[in-house]
Amino acid sequence: MFFVLVPNEYFNHLDHSGRRMDWYQRPELCIGSYEILATKQYCKDEKWPEPPAFIFMIDVSYNSVRSGLVEYICHILKNDLLDYLPKDRNAETSTVRVGFATFDKKIHFYNIKSTLGQPQMMVVSDIEDIFVPLLDGFLCLPQTSRGVINSLLDQIPQTFANTQETETILAPVIQSGIQALK
Repeated sequence: MFFVLVPNEYFNHLDHSGRRMDWYQRPELCIGSYEILATKQYCKDEKWPEPPAFIFMIDVSYNSVRSGLVEYICHILKNDLLDYLPKDRNAETSTVRVGFATFDKKIHFYNIKSTLGQPQMMVVSDIEDIFVPLLDGFLCLPQTSRGVINSLLDQIPQTFANTQETETILAPVIQSGIQALK
């Protein structure tokens, strides 16, 4: 007979078929997955891929501002979310870059480069021919641009507090996000 020692905190009884009673509550048992570390030869043209990026696109139309959603999103991003971005094992900081845009019937992109004292807003009002107005400074590491990001997240609710714009766009916002990630 074969015995496997199981730590007390991981122990659970077996059902009539020999399966653990809690197998469906433990993702490591019911959802199979494994990780394979890719070598440089596996990557396209033997170049490591760019680190991932998150673009936060915030609806600043009248309804979002009046409901308090804009202020809430900015508060959560500033005080909670940016501190918990995914990072590699044993890494002290995340390599995930972040970018910010706001939208109503126009799209507002923000330059959050760490060398700036304040964030810079660039507005794209031509939604038929969408483009990202800046490449350098749109996607930045939060730990290096934290002061500028905090300033931006404080300014967004104030900037759009008196908006009367009820119209919003979505498809151009998604298109611009895809372009920015390329």
